[in-house]
Amino acid sequence: MEKVNVMKALGIMYGIPLIALLIGTVGGYYVLKNTIGGDMLEVYSMLIGFAFTGLAYLGIKLKDAKLRDSREYMPTVTRVMIDLDTVDTL
Repeated sequence: MEKVNVMKALGIMYGIPLIALLIGTVGGYYVLKNTIGGDMLEVYSMLIGFAFTGLAYLGIKLKDAKLRDSREYMPTVTRVMIDLDTVDTL
């Protein structure tokens, strides 16, 4: 069950901005290609992709307090793997 929450948190933190970057870049490229064209088309589509990524991170930041209060995505210690008192030190 904990692994599912970790994967959800990773999807929120990395998946959503990645999708926003791809949608902004590719979508911006085709929209700009059909409307204005020009030599700087790739640069403008990259900037639109960065803007979409920034908006995605802003949306995640705004929802952060709600997700933090739910404690669903907070890591917990389930067991101790090594007892540090019995480990020999060099």
